[in-house]
Amino acid sequence: MGMDYDQSGQIHYIEFLAVAAECQGLVTIENLSEAFDRLDSDNSGVISRENLISILGTDHDDNLVMSMIKEAGGMNKTGQIDYSQFLKLMYPEEASFQPQ
Repeated sequence: MGMDYDQSGQIHYIEFLAVAAECQGLVTIENLSEAFDRLDSDNSGVISRENLISILGTDHDDNLVMSMIKEAGGMNKTGQIDYSQFLKLMYPEEASFQPQ
């Protein structure tokens, strides 16, 4: 599978960053947990559209925000990314993860 985790035929920026960080030993469960907590700025236990917009600021592209959520597997009934989905995005080859 290599870097192209979603097998789209393209290397997306997030896929490149994930591989680069993993090669540097930066991807750990602790670091991912901290990153999730920062993205979940309202401490709701999920990363929402509103959380991403608050990080990206007023000059965001709404289609890009929804694409990010969809890519992370958050296009379920809630349209949000939970911790398990976040970990699967970062470690797509792992079978399952336990929520924090």
